[in-house]
Amino acid sequence: MELDFESDAKDILINKTQQKKYKTSLETELTQNYVATRLQYSLRAYSSLLYLHVPETFKIILRGQLVVSHHIVNDLIYRECIRYRPQVEGFPEVLTTIGFLEGAPNVSVDGFNVYHRNRLILPFWRVAHNSYGKGRGVVGVLEANFIKPTHDKQDFEKSNIYQKLENRLKEMTYEYWDLHCHLLGYKSKYVKKPPKPPSQITSDGAGKIKMHHGGASAGVISEVQALNEPSGSKGTVTGQLTIYGSKDRTGLSQKRKLESHISAAEELKKKAVVISNAAGLGSSNISQVEHSGGQKKRREIETMLLENKKLRDQCLEFEEAEKVLLTKEEKLRREVRSYQQLHEKLLAELKALDEVKMEKL
Repeated sequence: MELDFESDAKDILINKTQQKKYKTSLETELTQNYVATRLQYSLRAYSSLLYLHVPETFKIILRGQLVVSHHIVNDLIYRECIRYRPQVEGFPEVLTTIGFLEGAPNVSVDGFNVYHRNRLILPFWRVAHNSYGKGRGVVGVLEANFIKPTHDKQDFEKSNIYQKLENRLKEMTYEYWDLHCHLLGYKSKYVKKPPKPPSQITSDGAGKIKMHHGGASAGVISEVQALNEPSGSKGTVTGQLTIYGSKDRTGLSQKRKLESHISAAEELKKKAVVISNAAGLGSSNISQVEHSGGQKKRREIETMLLENKKLRDQCLEFEEAEKVLLTKEEKLRREVRSYQQLHEKLLAELKALDEVKMEKL
């Protein structure tokens, strides 16, 4: 393997892979430019993902330039935090952050970044292998301290715990895909589309009501027709009401023609409400929408609670690090004071020796 030090003055590349590639589509271009592809041949890209949490006092310098840490979690959209219990003593649960990669499905990248004790072991570990695209763009991040890595820190030992983790991450990917793929334009059999409102309501004896929804320029056009048969005589009362937008003035000439039928239209609207309630239209749909909305709110609340717990854990880590730094600062201050006292003592001895020399002269 040959290293390339000339193509990029701020990076060290693997020579064979750093060749000009013809980009045939937007998908190929976005995928090649993402860090998941670049880390295969770029030391700077790999170093930016190497540590999950980088202390403020720790820096990576490559060819005289600072390596900026890249947090994959910030690249995710529709994020969720899922608890995984490895059933290993001392590790009650592990928090896994999962979501769609920003730019998906145009970015053909998926998998989990698995860390061990803050160090990256498996970058973009693909657990979902299929030919029909399920799981495309789903990326996750977790810290698996309960699995033993290999001696070169490039993989985990293939144990029973490892296989269980792989299976659970695969299930997690498919579950997330089934519930969220519709957000990227895919069809999902688990998420039902919201019901459409009825376009026509017909009554048995009161009349017939038709509602037509126009475009943005014409506003809402409502046409109401009713049959009125008082005392056995046949007659027709027709009312039409047109509401235009603020910029549309084409219906102003019809305003006076409709004034005589406004009262009839209001009466028919009240009848339409009674008819729709009697027929039970929309009652089941409303309950479905409320149920799905409640599930969504519960998922959002659970996600917020998990993120809150994660942030609290990070705060505790920072507080512990602060205590360590304060202790170190106090120790250094004591050392500085002792050296200052030693300096003053030696300076006094030096002055005394100078006075003795002057007396002898």
